[in-house]
Amino acid sequence: GGGGGGGGGGVTPDLSQSIFQNAAYSAVLRRYSDFLWLYERLHRERAGAIIPPIPEKQAVSRFTPAFVEQRRSDLEIFLRRVAVHPELRDAACLDTFLRADEATFRAAKTMKDNMPNMMMSMNPSDMSASGYGGQMGMPMTSPGGTVSTEKKIKSWFSETKTSIAGDLVRSPDDDLFDEIEQYVAGLDNQMRAVSTQATGLVRKGKELANGMFEFGLAFHLLGRSEQEVLGSALTKVGDAADAISVLNAEHADLEATQFEAPLQDYVKTIHAVRLALTRRHERRLAYTARLSELNAKQANLMKLRSTPGQEAKAYAAEMSLQRGQAAADAARDDFMAVSQRVLREVDRFKREKAEDMKR
Repeated sequence: GGGGGGGGGGVTPDLSQSIFQNAAYSAVLRRYSDFLWLYERLHRERAGAIIPPIPEKQAVSRFTPAFVEQRRSDLEIFLRRVAVHPELRDAACLDTFLRADEATFRAAKTMKDNMPNMMMSMNPSDMSASGYGGQMGMPMTSPGGTVSTEKKIKSWFSETKTSIAGDLVRSPDDDLFDEIEQYVAGLDNQMRAVSTQATGLVRKGKELANGMFEFGLAFHLLGRSEQEVLGSALTKVGDAADAISVLNAEHADLEATQFEAPLQDYVKTIHAVRLALTRRHERRLAYTARLSELNAKQANLMKLRSTPGQEAKAYAAEMSLQRGQAAADAARDDFMAVSQRVLREVDRFKREKAEDMKR
């Protein structure tokens, strides 16, 4: 569970007995801001993953019992989804969130992030056979021989001349990602339209329930002003209207729970898919920028080497070029790792969507 509207809440071992290491703590206190930290940190540590949606901040009715309970329930759902997520369940920030005592957790939240993007975005499975292979376009290591990382990179990325000229770096799977983006955009529009219709149906059901309640109330008042026989008949009409009002209200609540809410959650999940694609695009921009910087450093070094008396500056430029090459290599690996993760995640999303539609 978790705190609602800034309040605290206990995360208990009921979530998963095995993920708690410190036996001295049966529960840890976490506020909404702590859950928000976890959500944002997951985006950084596992860029390209489809991060489960987290309940939004709300300024109105923050401390009503109903709101606090709903917020607690929503945060619990978020945490459970993260805990079983194949790309997130072993994230360092999740481990910290679940295990750390108050002092350790506060220190983790205030600690500045000095880790390279590559280390934050990659996990051991990123370079395994579960990544690119076959239709994905990545040459995988065969039992009879090995394929070096450098050769894999060269086979995966196209020539970088266009990137240096100002265009974004290209990869053989760009067409596949274009198809994915079009698919997700279309699905987003369709599901938003369905969700809007579902919300409208629930609203009309509640309006009908309220209308029948007012109708029944009017007949009850009218029955009190009439004589016995007529008054009794009018009261019975009011009772019937009340009963219909209750049934309509229950039906509207059922539709909201089983129809409207799941559709709204699905729309949020689609938004999470689009965020994963955005993370890949950010890595693509970063890699393109590193390549552009590297090209500028190479040109500067060649100019200095061809100029007499610039040996010292040429040496400094060469050191700068080496650092630029390392930065470009790290950005390239990060882009590749995030791209692999996005493809795995979209594939999983499609499978789970198909299963959900069968239910």
